[in-house]
Amino acid sequence: MRKLLSVLAVLLCAAGFASAVPAPAQTAPAARAALPYEGHYRGMDQHHRTVTFTYTRAHGMTNFRVGHQSFGGAQVSGGRWHHTCHHGYCTRGQWHHDFYVTGHWNVSHGGGGDVFFEATHVS
Repeated sequence: MRKLLSVLAVLLCAAGFASAVPAPAQTAPAARAALPYEGHYRGMDQHHRTVTFTYTRAHGMTNFRVGHQSFGGAQVSGGRWHHTCHHGYCTRGQWHHDFYVTGHWNVSHGGGGDVFFEATHVS
């Protein structure tokens, strides 16, 4: 009987230890890189100015404008364009979904700092 109780105690301890050990964490699925929709994008910056641009796989991001001021364009790779300047007007941005992009623009000779913008695919 004593031997049976000892075996039972060992089994209960092992079962208790097993339930105390956390299960392996499930890894989240790898984030899918955004595949930007081609076409026209429209949005606003943090000061409620209209932001527009066009994106095509062949030419990247082109005709970036804040209001009536043209900032030029940039090569797009991996769903983003890196800090790019044309005549002192600079932009950078990243797609978060195939149709939604955020970024910043600034005037390098103005010293005003970065201005946040967001835009969505419109056509």
